[in-house]
Amino acid sequence: MSQKKLSEAQLEQRKEAIKARWTMESLEEQATRTYFSEIDVEEGLAILGKMRLASQYAGEELNRRLTADDCNQKCHTCGGSQKPNKQWALLRPVKDPLTGLVRNQVFCTIYCIAMENQKDYGVKAVQGRGMVKDEQGEPVSELDKNV
Repeated sequence: MSQKKLSEAQLEQRKEAIKARWTMESLEEQATRTYFSEIDVEEGLAILGKMRLASQYAGEELNRRLTADDCNQKCHTCGGSQKPNKQWALLRPVKDPLTGLVRNQVFCTIYCIAMENQKDYGVKAVQGRGMVKDEQGEPVSELDKNV
């Protein structure tokens, strides 16, 4: 699937839209902080309880959607889908630095895990040999070093 190249004006328009969104997020955060710093503590605790309950409902619904049969999760490496049986070879939790939320990167096969490790760490992931490089740059097991 090819993507069309965006013009400079379209790129600038996207940048402005992103900036506007993050500005609104910051304003909403500041408004929430201000509101809770000014209201009665008991009232604030009651509202906070309702907000937590709403957040819990949202989390449960998102989790239900992620585990549903029609979920469109794709392998992080190859983009393949495991819809029929959803037996992923690896679910790697990754924390989003902006939101602090943890999402799973999914991998469909051991090969895809090895390819991702090679890209991330620059070594070949060889089963039973570990992830350490020797002087020639070949992966060796930690146990082989002591022999």
